[in-house]
Order: sequence, then C-alpha cells, then structure tokens
Amino acid sequence: MTAADRLRDASWHWAGDMPFADAVARNHADAAAARRDERSRVLLFEPASPVLTLGRRAQTEPGRCELEDTLALADARAIKVIDADRGGLATLHLPGQLVMFVAIPQPLPAIRELVCAMLTAARSVAVDHAGQQATIDVDRDVGVWAADGKLASIGLRVRDRCVLHGMSLNVAIDRDLAGGLALCGSATKGYSALFDTGTVEARRRAVARAAEALASASSARTAERPR
Repeated sequence: MTAADRLRDASWHWAGDMPFADAVARNHADAAAARRDERSRVLLFEPASPVLTLGRRAQTEPGRCELEDTLALADARAIKVIDADRGGLATLHLPGQLVMFVAIPQPLPAIRELVCAMLTAARSVAVDHAGQQATIDVDRDVGVWAADGKLASIGLRVRDRCVLHGMSLNVAIDRDLAGGLALCGSATKGYSALFDTGTVEARRRAVARAAEALASASSARTAERPR
C-alpha cells in the first residue's frame, strides 16, 4: 500500500479550535497507535491562538533563516514561539488556519509521494471550494501558492517508520500577523488566504467547511469526513 493509499484510507477527526500543544500531543499519540495497528490517522483542527513553530533547520541555522527580526516581531505581537521536531523552517499557525496532522505508518522513501498527495488536496480546496487560482511547488518553495502569497505549508517527519506532523492551509487568517515574518525562509513572500477574515463565527464556519472539503479531496471514502 502506498503512502497516498494510506492517506485516503485514514481515520479522520475534526477537533474544531484546539490549543496547538494539545494537537501536537494528540499527533504523537496517534502515531503510537498507528505503529501498533498499522492504521493511519488524520487530525484536523484550527489553532486556538497564534504560534510560531521552528523546524529543525531554523533551530540549527537561525542566522541563515533571518530569524532575529522574526522572533522580535513575534514577541511584539504576543505570538508564542516553540521548537518543532519536524523538518523545515519557521511556520506561523493562527486562528483561521486549517491544520492537518497525519500519523501514517510508512517508511522514509514514501515522503515525496505523500507531500504531493497532501498538497494536491489543499490545491483542490483552494480551486474547487474557494474558487482561487493556486499552484503547487514540490521542489524549491514547497507548498501551495496564490498570486499574492502562500496558501499552504507542509512539514513532515518520519520517526520509527511513521510519518508525523503535517500541513496548514490559510483559510481566513489575519494576514497582518504574518507581515514581516520570515516564514518558510522568506520575509517577503508572505501568506495568502482563501477568504477574508470576517467575524469569529464566520471564520470558524469557513475553517470547518474547508476541513470537510480537504477530507473529501484527500479520501477515497467520502463518507469518512471530519466528525
């Protein structure tokens, strides 16, 4: 079974708004369960508050990642900064974003295929659900891109033959919070979003609808949507 097959056959859970640390703990618990029973699990949630996560490259090469000003801006904006045991650089998670955490029992060579499958599903949400033009990059600036910035970021890690962490899709974020931050290695490209921010209630409805659309785009078994 390929990594894309395992993603399609995963058990999906929609958690609504959730503290980021709780979601990370759930992701690790899902991974432990996936190793035991060989069943994939996907957690979908909206971050309850802004968090800047630093991937392993950002932790080991902060000078090359333009992080000094970014960390100062994050502090001024009351954005919590945490280290993450995934690959990649700095990624901002905030309300109005849909985060997809995976726990998929699969060895390292399958990562590129899984990245392509996840980004393809995110692009499908942007194009089919939100009516936006979007492109995928899997080589240099990895993610899903709109004309005015990044729509989806991805960062994974394989630990003990299980893929952890995942992808974030900007649904209805406050883009001002991302302004000037060096995200995914760039302080100039910025974040885009599928919809305007709107009220809290409208934002949460938009993220919930995007979660359903992402599950449908990712899963061969459309009945198994977020619940």
